[in-house]
Amino acid sequence: MALTRRIFLERLAGSAGAAMTYEAMVALGLVAIPEPARAFALQGPAPAGSDVLILGAGLAGMSTAYELGKLGYQCTILEARKRPGGRCHTIRKGTVSEEDGPAQTAAYDEGMYFNPGPMRIPHHHSTTLGYARELGVPVEVFIEENDNAYMHKTGAAGAKDIKYRRREVKADITGYTSELLAKALSPAALNAKLTKADADAFISYLKKNGGLDTTSKYAGTNRRGYKTKPGAGLEDGELSLPLPLHELLDSRTPLSLQVEYLHGAPMFQIVGGTDRLAAGFASKVGDRIVYGAEVKEITQTPGGVSVAYTVDGQPKKASAAYGVCTLPMPVLAGLPTADFSPAIKST
Repeated sequence: MALTRRIFLERLAGSAGAAMTYEAMVALGLVAIPEPARAFALQGPAPAGSDVLILGAGLAGMSTAYELGKLGYQCTILEARKRPGGRCHTIRKGTVSEEDGPAQTAAYDEGMYFNPGPMRIPHHHSTTLGYARELGVPVEVFIEENDNAYMHKTGAAGAKDIKYRRREVKADITGYTSELLAKALSPAALNAKLTKADADAFISYLKKNGGLDTTSKYAGTNRRGYKTKPGAGLEDGELSLPLPLHELLDSRTPLSLQVEYLHGAPMFQIVGGTDRLAAGFASKVGDRIVYGAEVKEITQTPGGVSVAYTVDGQPKKASAAYGVCTLPMPVLAGLPTADFSPAIKST
């Protein structure tokens, strides 16, 4: 089967997630390169007959209604769930209902929560951070790189089912790499382009960077932690033993130490749970949301758009001069009737 752009993006989304898929679409020219960050502001008053039907009360749908409302547009949002936010959801202590399954009870302690959807806000998502400020939703720093956190590889080739501190893995892979480089600089054929002074200085740097001994061997360092912690006076402590190099390489754990641009520090999060941002939008446009409205058909009309939907099994219809669809692609693909152009349907 030929690898089309569509199949490539579907596979990328399944393995790398939405962020990498978006970057790939930018690279392929399928999405315009974003302009430099600046305050988001629509311009121009609403024309006559400016009613808008918005499908989906996720952040995209609610922010659309919020911004269009500032200009005088009359917006109605159809949302299939009984809550706003879409994927922007937080689970807390109590009963949690799956979309297609039995109710489950989250037995969390008070104050604890889990964001099953988006949980972090990258530093370059200036519009999202701007909305949090505008809506009065508190934001705090999210610790993306925690060297004291555990890394646990279960069932990985060459790795035992045991947890390691991130700093241990980082110290060991740096130490072994420095050891190999320090030894590689010894043969004359490999350091021909370096003067003896340069080679000696580089080896000295590698020994300090990797925590090598006088024979350029890596046997552990205090950067990875201690088996017995040091104390006051003469209690130097006992260094923990490094992980075997073959186990590190076979488990591919060092790959987890790489941090790409999209996840680079600083990262932020909504205080108390991501759904607080959704609640902030709902406080502005909640009276325009029809909950439990499951869209069945989308039809373009000479005067705008018409949508057939159900609420508690009862068929209903709504129409407007304009329509904005924020439904996920899998939901759109499952609609019996979706009056879109062939180009849109092909995606």
